[in-house]
Amino acid sequence: MNFTQIKLEEILEAMKSFEDIIKTTPLEYNKYLSHKYKSTIYLKREDLQVTGSFKIRGVLNFINNNKLHCIERWVVCASAWNHSQWVALMCRKFKIFWDIFLPINTPSYKVDKTIQYWGDFIKVHQVGSDFDFSYNQAKCFSQNNESVFIHPFDDRDIIVWQSTVWYEIFSDTSITDNIDFIVCPIWWGWLISWIIESAKLFSQSTRILWCEPEWASSMKKSIEEWKVVKLNKIDVFIDWVSVKEVWNYNFNICKNYNLKIELSNLNSLLKTIFDIYEKTNISMELASAMTVDILNNISDKIKWKTIVLIISWWNIDMNKLYSL
Repeated sequence: MNFTQIKLEEILEAMKSFEDIIKTTPLEYNKYLSHKYKSTIYLKREDLQVTGSFKIRGVLNFINNNKLHCIERWVVCASAWNHSQWVALMCRKFKIFWDIFLPINTPSYKVDKTIQYWGDFIKVHQVGSDFDFSYNQAKCFSQNNESVFIHPFDDRDIIVWQSTVWYEIFSDTSITDNIDFIVCPIWWGWLISWIIESAKLFSQSTRILWCEPEWASSMKKSIEEWKVVKLNKIDVFIDWVSVKEVWNYNFNICKNYNLKIELSNLNSLLKTIFDIYEKTNISMELASAMTVDILNNISDKIKWKTIVLIISWWNIDMNKLYSL
């Protein structure tokens, strides 16, 4: 796959195809964060999508472009939960049967929510203690049953639709200044792919700042050693960004982009989540909250600059927070 060949025409066509389903989410000026960091900070409110996250964009595009195969051969996916929500929603729309592989320790409310979306046509498999194991099992199952596997990130149809986020950001007339920085989590590296490739289309001058949890810094370690490094052990507290190994294609893009990766520690992150909710009444999932948390690390760099943070919601296990 060659993600570098994404064209603006493809992004515009994707947006036109599903404008009745995907929201053009607002880019909101955040007074609290702007004053705190002496900069101009906007939040791209992907938490207002129907599924609470931008990731529905890619799944919708994939299923639409492969609809006949999906209907004929069934659909299989692996997820730490979020991906399964969007696959479920799209399978319900197109009346497609599917199998979902989740880690054994996935909270029951996440499983129930997935079944709630499309329970009559879903079979849930809970295997392994982390996403990596569930992913490998799902791939084997898909190959053995000749099903259509919907990858959560490493697919060109997914990448094209995710790029619509960037088109919306750079087309938003509420921002009159150039965007100096965009801050977001690495999320397995697939998020990096479409951000970097989209930036080539929309804004060569905008720099991208990345963050990872310090307890699962697989990309940072890979950059440091100049090769893909697989971590022996990770803490899956933030399950959506806690992975042992990044993908080769994603790593090569990051390596060439000269990434500077900031790490977020758990105590600081939790304080950030509650602070943002208290001051702005916005609930951020743990992964998205990292984008705010690492601003403390780079406060001098972003002073007097214009910054965009991408936020999402719905991947918060409240039982984890209450237990701390």
